[in-house]
Amino acid sequence: MLWFAAAWAHTCEDIELAELVDQPSPAVIILGERHGEKADMKRARAVVRALAAKAPVTLAMEAIHEKNQPVIQSYAAGEIKLRKLEDELNWSKTWGFNWKAYKKLVAASDEGVPVVAAGLDLGPKPEEQELELPEGYHDFLMEAMEGNGHEMSDEIKARFATSMAWRDFRIAELAINGWDNKGYLVILVGRGHVEGSMGTNWQAAKRVQVPVISAVLDHGDARCLDGDRVWAE
Repeated sequence: MLWFAAAWAHTCEDIELAELVDQPSPAVIILGERHGEKADMKRARAVVRALAAKAPVTLAMEAIHEKNQPVIQSYAAGEIKLRKLEDELNWSKTWGFNWKAYKKLVAASDEGVPVVAAGLDLGPKPEEQELELPEGYHDFLMEAMEGNGHEMSDEIKARFATSMAWRDFRIAELAINGWDNKGYLVILVGRGHVEGSMGTNWQAAKRVQVPVISAVLDHGDARCLDGDRVWAE
């Protein structure tokens, strides 16, 4: 397996805000965050604001469960107060990570940015759903589990990969369906859905005819994989 370790090691590139938002519209910008990290949310807000200065922006968030789209729309319409929004979203049970870190992004409609609920429950792919997986996706996920994949049977590995790809697909689908194809669509997801360019970014690129740009929002302990771009600050 030495070839595999070499294939995924230290081949990413740094990217800065100016470069990330330089893409002409229409375009899809996918940001990989560390769940609940304030610094990552601050970076995501900087991206949204910089893009909004150029063209309309729609923000889709994995952190908001798809069933809560009506809540988000009610908030945008002024029917729910910000102080009530956390409870109305049942945040602690549907996501659970630091509400304060996400609050300004969830409430981005206050700044004229429509918000799309692009999250879903963990679980298997619906039987009737057709789903394409990128080449090498199974091996990529096993490597991401730091070598523990050898403890799984081939059947479990296949189910795990399909379930993860289903989540990648559904996040992309919800986000794209909630966008009017004008300006920019920003999708904020866990960075595991961005690293390696095999997750939500891959699934989104299969479903739109505009450029799809993705970046991991922090170096920190982020894996540095071939083709990834990582926030340089």
